[in-house]
Amino acid sequence: MKTTAAAVIAALLSFLVGTVWVFASADMFVQYFYETRMVALAHVFTLGWVSLMIVGVLRQLGPVAFGLTLRGATAISAAVAAWIPALIAMIVGFATREYTVAGVATSVLFASIVTVTTVFLLSFRGVKREPAHNCLLAALLYFISAATLGAWMGLAKGFDVPLPAAFHRVLFAHIHLAGAGWAGMMIIAVMSRLFPQPHLRHPAAARLRFIGFQVGLAGLAIGLLSNTGWYELFGSILAVTCVWYALAFIPVLREFAQPSDRSTAFLVASWCSLGAVAMLGLWLVVAPQIQLQFVYGFLYLFGWLSFMMLGMLYRIIPTHVSKLLAARGVATPLGLRRDFVSPKLQLVVLIALLVGLVVASAGILAQNVGVFRLGWAMWMSGTAAFFGGLLRLGIAVKRTLTNVEAPS
Repeated sequence: MKTTAAAVIAALLSFLVGTVWVFASADMFVQYFYETRMVALAHVFTLGWVSLMIVGVLRQLGPVAFGLTLRGATAISAAVAAWIPALIAMIVGFATREYTVAGVATSVLFASIVTVTTVFLLSFRGVKREPAHNCLLAALLYFISAATLGAWMGLAKGFDVPLPAAFHRVLFAHIHLAGAGWAGMMIIAVMSRLFPQPHLRHPAAARLRFIGFQVGLAGLAIGLLSNTGWYELFGSILAVTCVWYALAFIPVLREFAQPSDRSTAFLVASWCSLGAVAMLGLWLVVAPQIQLQFVYGFLYLFGWLSFMMLGMLYRIIPTHVSKLLAARGVATPLGLRRDFVSPKLQLVVLIALLVGLVVASAGILAQNVGVFRLGWAMWMSGTAAFFGGLLRLGIAVKRTLTNVEAPS
């Protein structure tokens, strides 16, 4: 539980710090040239917000939802304990152009990631694999692959270690293995466990989607690293498969929507963002444009991944709060859930984030810092509302526990 709490808290802090940093460094999003500050900022979200949150949640969800037996749980705790300071060191190293520090930190991060993924991979022994397990297994293997390329690039920057291909090709392979392979396939694994209807209703189509995703992503990464032109074909296969996944899951999510909880709207918005990103990817194959590539990555990170994470948190956090209170012999008070899962507050958060994302993307395309900052200010207001609800829930829980523990 402590490992999960540490990872989740670090992830939430990364999201908060990164959101403020984006606003302060808006100029980076409207320029053509590559800058290492962007590398630092991107990893605040990818390794901090997204990956630490996934590891923290999977530490609890793996044994319960997937039936995994974690025989090396202490190794995960040690890896997370090393991960957090190494991530900070890497971010500081790239932000200040201290590349030796960044290179050493990426190596520590690589060791932490390998440790975490190895423990989870070994936990598959004796487990009857279902479609969700296959997605989870693929996600873990992609994470190791992405981390290997990431560590290699870190060493190349800090110690002039030669790369296996041109820098931009290694970078694009790393981004897609991490974003689509690790984070994307992990989300599909969890969604397939919580909402299994797509592969239960249409098992043949589900198998074809899974195969198409793996063929598309593997072909894209290998094509980039081997300097061959056919990687675009595989990228197109991956994009079409992502649209297909979105079309399969959105109707199911809408079936399970609850009027008292708007979290489903976040999940639907996330899948819509994935579909939009996939369509953008297809367009970029035909007409490459640098600013459109920025929007492509921007929508993927903040549309697909962040909306999904926030929607899942609206579902997960109240459940864990109830378990926390039950473990202390306290019945969950009526109305406590409303301190965080308030439909009106959720709607405010959703609208602010959606409008902010669209306006900020328009600012990137127009290369207008003012428009980008306006959109990101809207995004920040939605983020503030989310954290405000989280703070209100924390205060209510503390008050509940205090009242129970107070002497009569």
